[in-house]
This record gives sequence, structure tokens and C-alpha cells, in this order.
Amino acid sequence: MYFEHLKHSSEVSGFYEEADGLIYIASGLGKYEKECVFLHERMHRICHQGGCVCWGLDDDNYLAEVHAYTGEWEAVAAEDCHALTKAYFKSISSSLKKMEGDKKAWTANLKALRKVMRTKKFKIFQKKWSQR
Repeated sequence: MYFEHLKHSSEVSGFYEEADGLIYIASGLGKYEKECVFLHERMHRICHQGGCVCWGLDDDNYLAEVHAYTGEWEAVAAEDCHALTKAYFKSISSSLKKMEGDKKAWTANLKALRKVMRTKKFKIFQKKWSQR
């Protein structure tokens, strides 16, 4: 059910399904965009399977999204791959536009991504990338 919706949805790039522990990624994304989505959803899986306090903490899963966005950019930075980093910044830019267009549906994600982007470590990563 969810996977079929994902195949035909322009709103969701991927998701972690608790019931089966699998990560689903939308078709039509490029190689590096898929990797970015995987890294984000992998953090959700790590939090869920590891019993992190963020999982299921509140209705909008704000803290879970903070963990996922943080884990995603840290993994991208660790790869030190130009193409992956370029895809990552393109991805978060388009995600912000999408979420700002429908703030009600994306409240937790938008709030979490903005919080992560304000951190000192993220700004250092962003500055380092922009100087390449």
C-alpha cells in the first residue's frame, strides 16, 4: 500500500516502514539523490531499531526528524564525495521549497531541517562545500 503510493507520489522521496524494517525510495530519483534519501531514512531505522527516545515521542516526530536530518548531512560529509554533496544541497533546497509550500503537512520536517541548518557544525560543512 505505502510502496504503491510512493511510486506515484511527488510529495515523498522515501520512507522507513516500521512494520517490516525496510526503507522505500521513490523511483525517478538520480543515484545520489537516492543515496541522500537512504541516508535520511536509515537514521529513522537506526532510531527505531535502537530504541532511541525520539521514536514515537510525539505526534509530528520532530525530534526523529532532527536526528534523521543530522545523520543524513553527517553521512554525506563523511563520504567527501563531490557529486553526493552537490545532490544533497540540491535535495535540501528543493525539500525546503516543498515544505514551505505546505507547512501544515510538513511541520515537523520543516522545523527540524531549519534547526539542523542553524547549527554551527552544519554551517561549517556548508561553508566548506561552498568554497570548493
